Amino acid sequence: MLPRQRRQILLAEIATVLDVGANAGQYARWLRREVGFAGRIISFEPVREVYDHLALAAADDDAWDCHRTALGERSGQLEITVTQESEFSSALVPAPHVVGHWPGAAARATELVPVTTLAEIWPDLGCVGRVFLKVDVEGYELAVLRGAGAVLSGVSLIELEISVAPNFRGGPGLAEVLHALDEAGFDLVALEQNHGDLEDGQMLMVDGVFRNRREL
Repeated sequence: MLPRQRRQILLAEIATVLDVGANAGQYARWLRREVGFAGRIISFEPVREVYDHLALAAADDDAWDCHRTALGERSGQLEITVTQESEFSSALVPAPHVVGHWPGAAARATELVPVTTLAEIWPDLGCVGRVFLKVDVEGYELAVLRGAGAVLSGVSLIELEISVAPNFRGGPGLAEVLHALDEAGFDLVALEQNHGDLEDGQMLMVDGVFRNRREL
């Protein structure tokens, strides 16, 4: 099954998508144009220059809101390494094989950005109906989930970008993420290949989709 087809099935009864690590809005635009999702999208992107592109992309869409903040384990400020190609920017340092495979992952600057938790911002989001949480934050995914706290029980589906190889220093691996989601009450729906493999055959990343077992 293609990722587009899977999202069409899974998002059929979803009212709101939380797009964490939105970058310039590529995922949200894909949901609109390819998946056909017509519900509300709330995007989070902390890097100022990238956020400006995100806000421009969402400007003509009344059901797409944007917040210039990172989500993490606690509120405050967070130092982000801004990379040559912005989709690799992260609170964590990429491993040498990542930069070797994608030169765009090389650092070009650092930026101190605001960070809040999903639990703290949740009351302000006005989410109604079923919620789909997508998190693509270059190795910082579990920090986002820990900052959600009890709010996570109100999320129906989660999509995470997951490292198979040790792509970011201090970032979780596949087994750790699967265990954390199981402990949080989410069952694995699918693993989809994300990005290319190394020349030695090593897969680098997958997208994992998880369903809240409380809704079964």
